[in-house]
Amino acid sequence: MVTVVEEWLCSYKRSKEAGLLVLINFIVQSCGCKGVVNRDMLESMENAEIIGALTKEFNEDSVNYPLSTPGPQLKRFKAGLCEFLRVLVRSCRNSYVYDEFLFPSLLALLTGLSDSQVRAFRHTSTLMAMKLMTELVDIAVAVSVQLQTTQRQFDVENGKKPHERASDRLEELSASIREVKHGGTQTSTRVAD
Repeated sequence: MVTVVEEWLCSYKRSKEAGLLVLINFIVQSCGCKGVVNRDMLESMENAEIIGALTKEFNEDSVNYPLSTPGPQLKRFKAGLCEFLRVLVRSCRNSYVYDEFLFPSLLALLTGLSDSQVRAFRHTSTLMAMKLMTELVDIAVAVSVQLQTTQRQFDVENGKKPHERASDRLEELSASIREVKHGGTQTSTRVAD
């Protein structure tokens, strides 16, 4: 799974739009839809229009879709899908979580799909959105704890008498606080390079 995510991240790094398109089509296929979102659709249509076009292509005669498949296939598919999302978010925790493109785009699409008249879209996208948000909340909690710890260290160092303070340590802690408060932009630059 890590290899799959790393390969996808390389394609996303080369072209955000092309990488997002691959991920969107993965989501669509995970719902059991044979429709495909192309670049023109992504550039010229709103999510609701894309979902409408996919709904027309969806084979509603079949009640089965990947998350409704009975037996061990369901468990493997669901576990694999959840693991993919977990690895994706964790691989992006110091970089693309902060790019204001990938995750807002994904969550907007998943939210739209969760309101679809097609049960497979609703069911699958709700699971995916829930897993993505759970992982993102875990990152937010970790960042909050890191910020509190760093702020406490800064306050302790800054509270020392002037001749006992380590000015380089204060600057280092101050830089860490700025980095965390501004969404990891310095970290994302280092990781993306």
